[in-house]
Amino acid sequence: PDMRKRFTLPVGLSDHTMSSSVAVASVALGARILEKHFILDRGIGGPDAAFSMNKEEFSEMVRCVREVEMALGKPTYELTEKVRNNRK
Repeated sequence: PDMRKRFTLPVGLSDHTMSSSVAVASVALGARILEKHFILDRGIGGPDAAFSMNKEEFSEMVRCVREVEMALGKPTYELTEKVRNNRK
């Protein structure tokens, strides 16, 4: 929240952890851009292989991020149709 307010720009995370929890938490804190290393096969090796996600891990991270985005929602002050009908 501080960087977004300070710079008035979308903020993000360059994540070099093995799990998706830091990336998901960053979205809950306001990150709008995520950078995560992706690898087809860790057996290929390489300098980033140890903290790169495979297809299944990356898909799960995206699913969790979308779930958090849905839970956060968007601020609205208008009554839903259901609430309006309940007030009649």
